Amino acid sequence: MVLKKQLNTIFDELNGEEHREDTKEQFNQNNTELKIQDDIREMIKELKEQQKHLDKKLTQTLKENSLFQQQVRTNMAKDIETLQKELLGERMDPILKSLSVIYIEYQELFKNVEDETIKINIHHLFESLVEILEEYGCILQTSQVGDKRSPHLSKIRKVIDTSDPNLHNTVAYSYNPSISKGRKVLYYEFIDTYRYKQQKEIIIENFKGEDANE
Repeated sequence: MVLKKQLNTIFDELNGEEHREDTKEQFNQNNTELKIQDDIREMIKELKEQQKHLDKKLTQTLKENSLFQQQVRTNMAKDIETLQKELLGERMDPILKSLSVIYIEYQELFKNVEDETIKINIHHLFESLVEILEEYGCILQTSQVGDKRSPHLSKIRKVIDTSDPNLHNTVAYSYNPSISKGRKVLYYEFIDTYRYKQQKEIIIENFKGEDANE
């Protein structure tokens, strides 16, 4: 009877030990599963952060690409417009040169017109010519008496000797304005200009001229 009781006690202890082992194993298993779940959550969180960063970077890239394309289109449009203007300007140069000739030389022909109606019409015609020339970038320029001569824009019609050194190479008279476009001269200004000589040189040349006339 006592032996049976002792055996029961031993079996109970063995069962209790097995139960504790099962509980410990179950606890370890639960901890492992929790750790795996935590790791998965951390991975998901990290992936979301990376995705958020990539989305932001993609949005920025698309925005920059859109701005770049817009800038390229704008620059191309400007380049095309500039090229069109240059080509148009080159084609217009011969026409502008012809208009310049008409404006300068025909004014001389119409100076002696007496009919007032014709004068008014001619005046309006020349005003229109000036508007066209200026619209295409032409500059009309007339030298004043005493101005330094501009070699690029003018041609000398007559040289007048003077004993005043301050007047040397200055304009004595302007016959017409110059018309230019950039560096191109469409019509030269014709002028009389002063040339400095000492007084005695002028007197000697005058005497020579009188002797020749005699």
